[in-house]
Amino acid sequence: MLKATNISKAFGATQALDGVSITLQPGEIHGLIGENGAGKSTLVKTLCGVHRLDAGKIEVGGASIAGWSPEIAIASGLITVHQDVNLIETMSVAENIFLNAEIKRGPFLDQKAMAIEAQHLLDTLKLEISPQTVLGSLPTDLRKMVQLARAMRQKPQVLLLDEPTSSLTAVEVGILIAQVKSIAATGVSVLYISHYLNEVFEHTQSLTILRDGKMAWQGATADIRLSEAIRTMIGGALRTSEKVDAAGKQLGDPVLEVRKLSLGHRLSDISFDIRPGEVLGIGGLIGAGLGDLARTIFADPEYRATSGDILMDGEAVQWDSPADAMDAGVGLVTNDRHRTGAIVDFSIADNIGLPSLNRFSNRLGVIKSSALKSEVETQMRQLSVKATGPLAALSTLSGGNQQKVMLAKWFMTNPRVLILDEPTIGVDIGAKQSIKELIVEKAAEGCAVIILTSEMEELAEIADRALVLFRGRIVARLDEPGFSQEDLTNAANASFEPNSLTLETENSVETTS
Repeated sequence: MLKATNISKAFGATQALDGVSITLQPGEIHGLIGENGAGKSTLVKTLCGVHRLDAGKIEVGGASIAGWSPEIAIASGLITVHQDVNLIETMSVAENIFLNAEIKRGPFLDQKAMAIEAQHLLDTLKLEISPQTVLGSLPTDLRKMVQLARAMRQKPQVLLLDEPTSSLTAVEVGILIAQVKSIAATGVSVLYISHYLNEVFEHTQSLTILRDGKMAWQGATADIRLSEAIRTMIGGALRTSEKVDAAGKQLGDPVLEVRKLSLGHRLSDISFDIRPGEVLGIGGLIGAGLGDLARTIFADPEYRATSGDILMDGEAVQWDSPADAMDAGVGLVTNDRHRTGAIVDFSIADNIGLPSLNRFSNRLGVIKSSALKSEVETQMRQLSVKATGPLAALSTLSGGNQQKVMLAKWFMTNPRVLILDEPTIGVDIGAKQSIKELIVEKAAEGCAVIILTSEMEELAEIADRALVLFRGRIVARLDEPGFSQEDLTNAANASFEPNSLTLETENSVETTS
């Protein structure tokens, strides 16, 4: 049904795909897995025409197609459900399902017919929402299900699913997978891309593993064990924590404690503590709830905890806003510097100084510009931010230097607790190493650092202890030094096969070895 041969794609000097080939048979569910940056999403976007391939050939139904584009892909029956919801929030559910494929009666849109068919699709997916509901009023998980309804309505021959279950509840995952199987049973080929390896191994017939833009393994899913697949994904250079046992550091009493924190169905009974000078890693897959946890702790009003407690220095706190968290000495580097972490058209100095303006203002609110500029320059020097000067616009910096500015912004507040949500996202290898060194140095100064990331290599390299989330719950605690990248990846995929790992179940905590 689909045959892609020797697909290559580069972005500048970065070779995202290098000679990747994949074949999908009618009615087959084919899994595609790999670590972050392995090339999975690039392959999907190339197959569906979003990216123009540099080399290779794509055939659908045995016919070679030239001039590949999104329009040609859709006309050929190749339909994609992207990882990010790409629907129109101001339109209704029905309007999104039928967008660019509306039912007409003469020159007019047949709104009644579209509403009836949309309702049938929603009922099939067991979604209790009205076709007239404005899409923007729905949570992300329901928007993703609407994307699937739209894909089903387009009657695909080949269905590309990029992380389809990343933000769904367990019940919704079951419904979606049942629908995918029923679609495949009609002869549709499905390419199933997911970080949730347990789902891939349970529901696919064949498998391709990507590593660094190349095929690392390909064959029947039954021919490889999950643990072997993980080692193939990661490659030979496994990182293992060699940090000193946190208990041996005499770190003192916890500065921050989280007790049974919940956020609707997105987070459930999260508990942990952290001491001054400690690096606590919290890992998980995309959609595990890492960003939700970071923003809930930081008192983001849109992520207000539905139950649970937060303690500072042993005393329960009631923070109503991020300002309250900041006053208590907590900082947050978000996972999206362009949308929630920075004002990219402002200067470096403005961005770094923003959370610290009270320190550099007199009683009338007038900013002491020279003192602020001097401190900003000190931060830029200490973090090796490469720029023409503090007045340069943040948008003129590379991704790595922009991320260093985000760190400098919070370093200058002298935080007692620093929460880092995907701190090395979107930066090159050199910048990643520099940022990791800065994090370790900050902890050495006595700051309690919490790193939330899907990059298991980072946690294995710099965390003193680690937790792993799976669908909003803690499923593993690694409190002893020596845990590995493989241990973390196994736990994140709910495929517990580590050498020594403490696992949490709903009713108990048990140790396996």
